[in-house]
Amino acid sequence: LLDGIYVALAMGHWLPAWLVALVIGRDLLIVCGVVLIRRRDAVFRPQPLLIGKINTFAQILLAACALAYVGGWTDLAFALECLVIVVALTTLLSGAGYAGQALRSIGSEQTS
Repeated sequence: LLDGIYVALAMGHWLPAWLVALVIGRDLLIVCGVVLIRRRDAVFRPQPLLIGKINTFAQILLAACALAYVGGWTDLAFALECLVIVVALTTLLSGAGYAGQALRSIGSEQTS
């Protein structure tokens, strides 16, 4: 988690601040949510979601392209614009997926 935050902060100068905040916010929300749920349900284990894996891949690809662009290796301006949108969408979708997983866990705990 800390490595991802460092990369996001370091890239914040070249990437939109709102995207950096969105990515870090989603990660913090996931961590805080798991900590809170685990206080009530010690056996809770969040399941990795496909959209979460896609989001991680998109973030890594965005970071690599941003570094290549800033380093002057190639002109990836259009690719960066597209990847910013992809990362934003997958971040929102994966955050919603993990929030849904948490809500289902809380709901099943209350009915049992």
